[in-house]
Amino acid sequence: MSVISILIFLGYVDQRPALQLVNQSMQQKIIASFVRPCQGDQIICGFHLIDQNHLEKKIQGAIYQITLQSASFSQRDDLNRGMYLAQQRTRSQMIKSNFWQALQAPGVHVYYLGHSRFGWGPDFDPPILTESKGVHRAFYLSSEQMKSGFRSKTEQVNIRASTLGLFSCDSGDLILESIAPRFPQTRFVGTSKPLLPDEAVKKFLESVASHF
Repeated sequence: MSVISILIFLGYVDQRPALQLVNQSMQQKIIASFVRPCQGDQIICGFHLIDQNHLEKKIQGAIYQITLQSASFSQRDDLNRGMYLAQQRTRSQMIKSNFWQALQAPGVHVYYLGHSRFGWGPDFDPPILTESKGVHRAFYLSSEQMKSGFRSKTEQVNIRASTLGLFSCDSGDLILESIAPRFPQTRFVGTSKPLLPDEAVKKFLESVASHF
């Protein structure tokens, strides 16, 4: 029986000026969509929840396995920068590493939901802030910082995933168009406008339905 692997990565999804992150609520909405009872011609439904990070369902001779990974250690930005700083750094590095490994794995379907940081790319860390506690736009758009951004990193790896979906602000224009031609075997999905978290979840569910 074939196994179809769908890997979902939630970046560090802050909503300034609020200190509360929305990673947990996004993950809960995704899980709820997959485990709801099937009705009519619904495609995404009836999955078995193994735990809060893994779901599974057998469909027409194939096993669909879904894995969710979230970059936030706690749901408060101030705590992740304070008493949980060490744990947050470990979590960010682990999810970031898993994301890049997934992109190089043949046959998997990789999805990212979160911020693009003005086109810098998927972000799994608490953002760099200005003195007024806003996200530091000039920092992310600096030529030096862009060298560590998503587009630059894709020049150092061979993306072999079957699908890469980036559901973050302007990912279609700012990220995907510049890398898709180099990896013709991968299906790229992006967005062309700013997305709120609920919109990102909706767009992701619409896209992932194509696998069933």
